[in-house]
Amino acid sequence: MQRSTILFGLLSLMLLTMLQSVLAVGGRRARVQPLEAELPPPSSPPPLPDVMTSSRQPFRIHEIGFRGQYESSSSRLEYFLRNRYDHLLAHVEPAHISPISVDTLEQQIRSHATRKHFIRLGGEGPNSHEIRLAFAVDGTFQGDGQKYFSILTLRRLQPGFDPSFDLLGYVKASGVHGIVDRLHTVQDRLRLDWPGQALTSYQVFDQIRDL
Repeated sequence: MQRSTILFGLLSLMLLTMLQSVLAVGGRRARVQPLEAELPPPSSPPPLPDVMTSSRQPFRIHEIGFRGQYESSSSRLEYFLRNRYDHLLAHVEPAHISPISVDTLEQQIRSHATRKHFIRLGGEGPNSHEIRLAFAVDGTFQGDGQKYFSILTLRRLQPGFDPSFDLLGYVKASGVHGIVDRLHTVQDRLRLDWPGQALTSYQVFDQIRDL
């Protein structure tokens, strides 16, 4: 009798141990996993480039042929490319073709509203209501280290009238590899209206209003 009691106790203990093991495994399987941390919402896309529209910044471009001013402005551009923008071998010569249309030039001036593509050339007369400029043209095929520039005069002849560009022509500069990047990285002059300063389209129009 005593032996039967001992065997019964041992069997009961084994069954209890097995039951506890099964319950433990089931509990682990049924355990609720913690929720993952909620991911932040996707960031908004970067803003589009600031592009001038005709309603915000009206202007016109006229093709004219002031040969003397074209040549003097071309010489000034070569001087600044060498002495301010460190392209010591820069050479500027007349372009025999117009690399882009007037409409494309206007669009580039608008689309580069906040990027420095202009160089103020100087040479304006005293009390003048004009600014002489070179604009680095984009999207044209040329050899390595070459860049087309448009030679321009921005005029504001009468207060209250929209400014207008006179397009004097184009030049092709050689020996100016990376010039557009250089326009952005060179230190500004003490005054942005000094000759040789690289300017954005907005800065150019701000200056013509102050004349």
